Amino acid sequence: MNLKETDSKRNINRLLFAIGLLLFIYVVVRACILSITIDEAYSYLFFVQKGANHFDLASANNHLLNSFLVKYCVRIFGLSELSIRLPNVLAHILFLVYSAKLFNKFSSKTLTIFAFLIINLNPFVLDFFSLSRGYGLSLGLMMGSIYFGYRFIHQKRNYTFALISVLFGCVALFANFTLLIYFLSTTSIYLFINFLRWRDDKPKSILSLLTQTLIIASPLISMIFIGQRITNMNNAGALWWGGDSGFWQDTVFSLITLMTYGNPFMHFLRNGIQIGVALVLITSVVMIFIHLRKNKPSWKSFYLLFIATIILLCFLANFAQGLILGIVYLTERTAIFYYPLFIILMVFLFDLLIQRKKKLFTGIFIGFSMVFIFKFHPEHQFSLCHPMETASRC
Repeated sequence: MNLKETDSKRNINRLLFAIGLLLFIYVVVRACILSITIDEAYSYLFFVQKGANHFDLASANNHLLNSFLVKYCVRIFGLSELSIRLPNVLAHILFLVYSAKLFNKFSSKTLTIFAFLIINLNPFVLDFFSLSRGYGLSLGLMMGSIYFGYRFIHQKRNYTFALISVLFGCVALFANFTLLIYFLSTTSIYLFINFLRWRDDKPKSILSLLTQTLIIASPLISMIFIGQRITNMNNAGALWWGGDSGFWQDTVFSLITLMTYGNPFMHFLRNGIQIGVALVLITSVVMIFIHLRKNKPSWKSFYLLFIATIILLCFLANFAQGLILGIVYLTERTAIFYYPLFIILMVFLFDLLIQRKKKLFTGIFIGFSMVFIFKFHPEHQFSLCHPMETASRC
């Protein structure tokens, strides 16, 4: 890397840091001044203060990691809006840092900047870093998991990164049980990739494969506790929140609706946004097929396949949950983890497309990005009064 490239990289890092700092300040200010929501109050009173551990219709409100961390934050800093929201505020740093580290791998500066903007400017996502719920915690930890998944795929011989990614996913699961399907999907993918790499090793060692498999899969031991808890919650009827119309209507369309965050113009364009989502998914499959046919496909092609496979497995797992446990489709906030997965899929897709026709696809990506950024118009989005879900009660 020459001096000019080094200076350019530093300037990009400074810009990302400045954007991230402004967003973090916004999250901190909101965490300090937003009124406590009903869900936050219930969680604090029953799960933090009283330590209620029975199972009823409200048990899903107990996001275990959040309740645990809030308890100690209140002990150390006293009871205040900020102290009960501090774990999620700090999780925002994880989300900012690991998204910046991931998108810094692009050769296109334009792609890096706009990718960071569209994944971090979403006001519905930002909401949960200012609230005392498990969603912000799980998103920050999941972003760390996704980043170390990239490290595992890029640095082929280091299975340690797979373990770190799985550990991040496991801790995120304790923050939000809806990440169960993400946790199991990524763990399965890592074990499969590690097996394929072992198969190409010379000489092969069964002991080495077993050791690496046990190490990567070791966080699955948490399923002894989590599996029993989810079963008890389901038996108590606590997993009632969701839809039964189908994955696209309940999960995809509900997320698109909430991501418009009250912007009337973007709300009007929801059907068009659905078409855009479908085009990204279809084009990703086509590009993966084209690149894997090459003799030496790039690591970015494999990473695109990795993210696409996670999304596919999460969908299949959610469908299977409905068949086996009768659990409804994830919707709105419970499906929020699909947003960063989709954005990462989209930007890595455009990275491959830009390598083919730089000017054309750079222009298209900027257009896509402006649509995302436009829907975050301050008049509608950046509210210091209320989060989206309590807008009608503000």
